[in-house]
Amino acid sequence: MAFLQLFHNPQIPFDGAITGGLQDGKIIIVTGRVLPGADSICTRDSLETSVITERTILLTVNGCHLMDYKHRIPFNTVDTISVGGKVEVFTIQSSFMPAFPLQPGFPYPGFPPAMPTVPYKGVISGGLHPGRTIIIQGIVSPNASRFHVNLDFHNGTALHYNPRFHENTVVRNTRVGEQLGSEERSGGMPFHRGQPFTLIICCEADMFRIVVNGDQTHDYKHRYTPLQQVDTLEISGDVSLTSVLL
Repeated sequence: MAFLQLFHNPQIPFDGAITGGLQDGKIIIVTGRVLPGADSICTRDSLETSVITERTILLTVNGCHLMDYKHRIPFNTVDTISVGGKVEVFTIQSSFMPAFPLQPGFPYPGFPPAMPTVPYKGVISGGLHPGRTIIIQGIVSPNASRFHVNLDFHNGTALHYNPRFHENTVVRNTRVGEQLGSEERSGGMPFHRGQPFTLIICCEADMFRIVVNGDQTHDYKHRYTPLQQVDTLEISGDVSLTSVLL
């Protein structure tokens, strides 16, 4: 499903126009994290979704259905999104849900009921560009040794992101043709065997910014700069997937 970027790293408090306003079937996804000291009950995982239907707004948080909220005003008059409080927002995106039946209470509104399978390969429509964000949710296998997430182009890998549990580190690298670069291993190991995760890869002008479960864990400066040629996401190893947003 192709997503249209609305806003990237907005300053909070924030008000912004919803392109085209609210419409039946529109999905709005806000990714971010709650900051320390916030005075509300929350989770540090970072995915909130609305799916707009003719009758209700369906709300999910971190992939779980939270509530259905019936419209009190004509939803097509709503044209602005506001965000406030002690939060950091990475992206605000919108698109339209796929053409399949959707009922209130569906566990993950707006996405197909079949979970992505591993190994996974998906097309990044239009390639990467600054402001493009990829969101991966899944569960690490209980006896995991390693898994990897690759952002590929026609003859190489712009980002090889490789958590290795037996080494307690995440290896990052780039491959052009048969030539591998030098590995980066600094930073922590944010993944845990048997535990769910939300991995967000934010493509910025000079680097990939990587956020796991709401915490920024790694930066990786671009070594392959024709970003628009990076058009494939590949995931393999000791994980299962619950959702992939490209």
